[in-house]
Amino acid sequence: MKILNFEVNTSDFDHAVEVCEAAFGYKGEAWELVKKTRDMHELADFLVEDGVATNILDLHENE
Repeated sequence: MKILNFEVNTSDFDHAVEVCEAAFGYKGEAWELVKKTRDMHELADFLVEDGVATNILDLHENE
């Protein structure tokens, strides 16, 4: 059994997309639709559907 641990810590959607494209080679119509949403939750859903374990942490700064 092989285990891949892949982690991206970012709140920058564009950076997350770039990392996923480089790491997993995503492209195509479905991927382009996800990118157009500019929504981290949509990105996470796409990754989960592809078998990538994904967690989104909602962090709020104290004001």
